[in-house]
Amino acid sequence: MLGRSVAATGVVSAPSVLAVVRPEQVAVEEDGPSRVVSTSFLGPITRVTVQDPQAGTVVADIMSVDADWIRPGSSVRIRLRDDVERVLLIDGS
Repeated sequence: MLGRSVAATGVVSAPSVLAVVRPEQVAVEEDGPSRVVSTSFLGPITRVTVQDPQAGTVVADIMSVDADWIRPGSSVRIRLRDDVERVLLIDGS
């Protein structure tokens, strides 16, 4: 999921399962298969909406000081941050 495997809690026996992560758990890096749809400056954080070919629409909250290069249309790679150890699984059906 988003580049690596992590532990999960929640529904794991449903026919369709979705992994839920918080926006601050997603890292955005340059040059990847995803595209930035929009950015919103929210003071100390910038909310970045990304369209990913595998995960669909993903929202990431990153520190604004680290987001000055991100613009709508930018080619990016999204992944789970290294400090994420667990995600929540929910019934996706």
